[in-house]
Amino acid sequence: MKLVVLSGKGGTGKTSLTSSLALSLSKKKKLILVDADADCPNQSIIFPGKKIIDKELSVMKTAVIDYSKCNGCMKCVENCVFHAIEVKNGKPVIKDMGCEGCGACAVVCPNNAIKLVPTVGGRLIARQTAHFPLVYGELLLGKSGTGKIVYEARKLGEKVGKKEGAELTLIDAAAGIGCPVIASVRESDYVVGITEPTPAGLSDLKRVFKVVEHFRIPHGIVINKYD
Repeated sequence: MKLVVLSGKGGTGKTSLTSSLALSLSKKKKLILVDADADCPNQSIIFPGKKIIDKELSVMKTAVIDYSKCNGCMKCVENCVFHAIEVKNGKPVIKDMGCEGCGACAVVCPNNAIKLVPTVGGRLIARQTAHFPLVYGELLLGKSGTGKIVYEARKLGEKVGKKEGAELTLIDAAAGIGCPVIASVRESDYVVGITEPTPAGLSDLKRVFKVVEHFRIPHGIVINKYD
């Protein structure tokens, strides 16, 4: 079974609830915990353990200039909507952490001097904690592709879980409605949405449940701080 815990906004107590559930349920059945918040994974703080897997992950492509072919026309600079290419000493230079990998520069380059190459954008990590295996992905600074990282973290979680004979995969999703949440929710069996009794909490929970309902996944609500 794949159980996802999510929230529409940060600060609702989602990670605390997930870690408490993981600890409680692990006393009754074998489980694996997947931290699916690639921007800020925190479950390893609560459940430290020895790394059993730590590998780089290419989740995006970035532009690289072959200066032996570049004629200095600067069309790449003019057409980069992210302003990721600047001119230095008469040459176009791609800014560190600036390229989004859209490929526009490669398309407009008349000399085919620019190529998109796979770039390491994150890491996949698995730890053996005192209670259960923990799997998570980490986005590297200035990179994009959290949805892909979460997808790969879930795949790794399934692999580790199968090896360990886990009956349950518990997924701590990111807050919001973006790509990492979609990657967390899809193909799951049940979703628990946690909120707080505030107008903002209710509004954001309604938004995230629209994502859940799109995938037709059964779901329930936990209201934190109700008293």
